[in-house]
Order: sequence, then structure tokens, then C-alpha cells
Amino acid sequence: MFRISALLAAALCAAVVTGSVSSATAQDRRVPASQAELRLSYAPIVQRVAPAVVNVYAAKVIQNRNPLLDDPIFRRFFGVPGQQPEQMQRSLGSGVMVDPSGLVVTNNHVIEGADQVKVALADKREFEAEIVLKDTRTDLAILRLKNVHEKFPTLDFANSDELQVGDVVIAIGNPFGVGQTVTHGIVS
Repeated sequence: MFRISALLAAALCAAVVTGSVSSATAQDRRVPASQAELRLSYAPIVQRVAPAVVNVYAAKVIQNRNPLLDDPIFRRFFGVPGQQPEQMQRSLGSGVMVDPSGLVVTNNHVIEGADQVKVALADKREFEAEIVLKDTRTDLAILRLKNVHEKFPTLDFANSDELQVGDVVIAIGNPFGVGQTVTHGIVS
């Protein structure tokens, strides 16, 4: 789950970072020329986009089914208990706010079959969310925050076709609900 959520965040962050420099020409892509350039920081980009990165909590009730209860010998010696206990199954993932009205893009597998979906913002506020669209083939889903009356920070999509093999990208996420994570990689 983290890998795909991280890939979603990486793709969206790459799109945002690419979008912010999409006017750059091919001549701007170059190998760092000094040790000082190697020590440049991603912190300004992270600080700019982190408010739009969210944590997605999903929960669904599942029936705990014991296959032993299907065995007549087991039932004869141990009896048939009443109703099988219900259990709450939870999943966590990252998402990105893409519209100021409260639209979030996340992974479909995070919210698949969920009875309840919540979104936690970087400032720790939580909102109930409804599933607007989902696509199992691309593993993407769109959520809408419920009962909101404010504008949220967003990330814009950019043209991913402008990415080149060898470009540096960063992935920002909050897949475990313990705070945002940042990592970087190279498009390959």
C-alpha cells in the first residue's frame, strides 16, 4: 500500500515540480557543477506543497468468518455459537488536494469497499469524505470533503510527458498518519 501511495505522491509531486519549472528549457537540465550544488535543499519545495498532501483513513466492517464452523464434526463437539463477531478493517494512505473546494486524489486500493473515509490535513484537522470516482485499473480515486466551507491549498497537475529519464523527483506523503514523509528518486 505504501509503495503505490508513494508512487501516486511521487507522480503528483513530479507533476507539480515539473509544472513549476515547465517553462524551463532543455538547457536548464544539467549535472550539478560543484559540491555546493549537490547540497541544495528540497525544503523550499516541500514547504510549498506539503499543505496539500493529506492522509486518507478508510474503514469497513467485515464479518469474521471461522471456516471451522462449516465442519459438522466441529459443530457437534463444540456447538454452533451465535452471530459471528464483526471486525473493523482499516487502511491508511496518502492523497493530494487538487481542488480548493476539497477534492482529493488518492489510491483506489486505500478506499476500496470502505464504509467510512476520513481525510486528515497537514494541520491535523480531519474531515469526512465521500468517494466521487474510483478506477481499479489505474488504482486512482477522487474524494470530496464533506461539509466544508473554506478553500484548501492544492497542487496543480503538469504535463508528465515533459519528464525525462534522469530527472530528479520527490515524493511527499503521509501514508501512516504519523506525519509527512519526503524522499527523492530519479525517473528511470
